[in-house]
Amino acid sequence: MMEPPENIISVKKGEGLVSFRVRSGAGCKVVVVDVATRTLRALMIEDSFERVQSEVHFRDFESCSVEGRAALVPRTVSIVLPGKSGPGESQLVISYDERVFNARNGGMKMPIPEGARVVSLDETASLPWM
Repeated sequence: MMEPPENIISVKKGEGLVSFRVRSGAGCKVVVVDVATRTLRALMIEDSFERVQSEVHFRDFESCSVEGRAALVPRTVSIVLPGKSGPGESQLVISYDERVFNARNGGMKMPIPEGARVVSLDETASLPWM
């Protein structure tokens, strides 16, 4: 968290989780941490009227090597945005089946579809769509 400790408004404990309500900007953040694994389980952003503006949930943790150290990282990340006018919500769920963190010298090579027109932006005087 970037906020100083004095911005913590309340702390709640229960079911192996701890939630911190933190004053931030024009509203609050609610940060939920799993006590046993010390992992971030959820983050909710609220406006000044305590209405949830967005939620991010982290689930299905697995152990991965990050910079040579074991770390628990989520396999599933869910982002929820409430409906702008009334009921309903938008949700995005990202699920990882495998991943590599901080791969050194692992340049990204994208496959080029057969027959695709390729334009090198470094070699053009102007952008082709302008």
